[in-house]
Amino acid sequence: MATQPLSPGGLKLQLEEKPNETIIHCKGKITAENLEVFQREIRDLMPESRDPIAAIAYRIVLDLSNVTHVDSSGLGALLGAWTAARDKGCDLEIANLNPRVEKLVEITKLDTVFKRGRIVAAGGSPSAPPGVEGALTALDPEEACQQAIDAGMVVHRADPLNCETAIPALIGGVVMPNARFYVRNHFQIANVDPSTWRLNVVGLVKRPLSLSLQDLVKMPSQAQFVTLECAGNGRSLLSPRVNGEQWNLGAVSTAEWTGVPLAEVLDRAGVKGGCERGSISRR
Repeated sequence: MATQPLSPGGLKLQLEEKPNETIIHCKGKITAENLEVFQREIRDLMPESRDPIAAIAYRIVLDLSNVTHVDSSGLGALLGAWTAARDKGCDLEIANLNPRVEKLVEITKLDTVFKRGRIVAAGGSPSAPPGVEGALTALDPEEACQQAIDAGMVVHRADPLNCETAIPALIGGVVMPNARFYVRNHFQIANVDPSTWRLNVVGLVKRPLSLSLQDLVKMPSQAQFVTLECAGNGRSLLSPRVNGEQWNLGAVSTAEWTGVPLAEVLDRAGVKGGCERGSISRR
């Protein structure tokens, strides 16, 4: 991780550079006194030209958790930064607003403009699920994005990959091919090795299990046609604008799903009495 401190008057900016994104940790005030420097520093992060993948993949996140005050000029500076990012094909988000700044953003209706980002402390990774960082390798984001583009998907974000099925592909068929099935990710795509992957069933069970993929293939399975739809499908059509991935109408797909029922696995493990709930984690 590379960091670089910048200090326009009354505001400290700490840059955290990562592949495909730059997080700007802001501390202090965003006011008329420093708005020109603030906007210039933000604009300097935005290259003049990008190829289609890079434009989708790159994002700038403004972490405002330590911003104590934003005046009307500061709000204009935030809006100006967002406009510059949009014009240059970058994805700019604001995140971690403190209650005072949050209220001001809501009053001025800027919350209908800005996309709210998910942010982590310096040194963390917004693309890895908590508790499993480093446990699994991930697919290369640029490669995954290119595969989606080649399949005709509408890509909203490359890392983590979020893309919807093109409307023409939804017309005239029932089952959507895997390559055109919409993708909703909060984290990177795990690169699983089928030869070493295991399903471990532990805890309040009589017979702990460690099943390979081949073990599961040999067990009784069921197949069902099921349609999945993101709860935010059509969000880009809402007025006023709401936060979240700006889906059109393609965040929905139907597939034939085949797998071993969970009850079959739990029956083999023998759930002990007193077990009220379970959890799934990947390692």
